[in-house]
Amino acid sequence: MSHAVSPNLVDHLLSVDTASLMPDTIGRMPTKLALQRAYGRLVENIFCAKQTASLYTCIENGARHASDCKVLEAALGSCVKEDKVTVQARHLLQQFAYVKCPEERHALERCMTNYDAVHCADEANTHRGCGARHILTLFHEDLLDP
Repeated sequence: MSHAVSPNLVDHLLSVDTASLMPDTIGRMPTKLALQRAYGRLVENIFCAKQTASLYTCIENGARHASDCKVLEAALGSCVKEDKVTVQARHLLQQFAYVKCPEERHALERCMTNYDAVHCADEANTHRGCGARHILTLFHEDLLDP
């Protein structure tokens, strides 16, 4: 099963002016939460979109019990746990951070010229968190649904 994201899709996503679209609620979101939600949105909407859609369709079609959609839930869980999905989602998140967060990237690069990754963990988290917030902005309508 291929989960590769086409370069055209990545270019399109990166071209969206997320900075001007970003709601305050996302801009103020704590880094750890932003990273978790951004990863979840990428998996649900891009890397495991087919499995997610099948599960949601089952639920929306009136499944009365969780067991009615258990096979579809297992398929989504299996997709989410694939190493390739994890690596690709992290890679896309890093691309967003690199392109959308130049100030944070420069702070991280300045730190890394003098210190190692352990000493620059705060700068790295700030950089990744910024990228995550931009990703969440692409899917901000989803955040309205708890």
